[in-house]
Amino acid sequence: MLAAICRKTLAAGFTKQREEKPDIDPFSFDEMVALLGAFSEPQSARYYAVAFGTGLRTSELVALAWPCIDFRRKLLLIRQGFVNGRLTMLKTDGASRDIDMLPSVEEVLQQQLDETKGQGQYVFSNTEGGPLHRDNMRNRVWNEAIRSAKLRHRNPYQRRHTFASLMLEQGVAPAWVPRMLGHTTMKMFCERYGRFIRNRQRQDWIDYERALREAREKHPNHP
Repeated sequence: MLAAICRKTLAAGFTKQREEKPDIDPFSFDEMVALLGAFSEPQSARYYAVAFGTGLRTSELVALAWPCIDFRRKLLLIRQGFVNGRLTMLKTDGASRDIDMLPSVEEVLQQQLDETKGQGQYVFSNTEGGPLHRDNMRNRVWNEAIRSAKLRHRNPYQRRHTFASLMLEQGVAPAWVPRMLGHTTMKMFCERYGRFIRNRQRQDWIDYERALREAREKHPNHP
């Protein structure tokens, strides 16, 4: 069954997005929660909590706008991204997508909404109301938190790998994960993440949320 799924593409006409793809070196649940508790600014912790809990590309996350948060249907409407410093609409079927809002993601987004009152265009913004800068977030925020948490250094792209690997290890249905990530083909997804797929399938993320909750109980400073 799984082999058959892996041979099928998610949809026709997907095109690849160019983005750095380092070797897969995901965080464990404990490492992820320890890292989220090490950010000095609450917004940064919430930003990366959403990153870990959705697998969004950085270009998609920094462009995430309040009108794209559907709390009623518990969906994130991924429609735009920042590419080469410019806001652009995502036009392919794979990139432009609606993704599920996990309870842990809904929690931090609600915290962000309560703090910002939904003012401004972007969910996560700089002091001038504009989008966060990728290099600044990596060099000033991410690297500092990695050191503070005393974790092995990894590229911020690993939080996308972490989302995929932890979901698969918790038995989430393999077909659901690439839809969340906006992957081009199931074949490419299985080639990259096949070693994390368990020999069973689920249609939800209950085990993921349970494991995350257990890790958070060990780290009182989580966002």
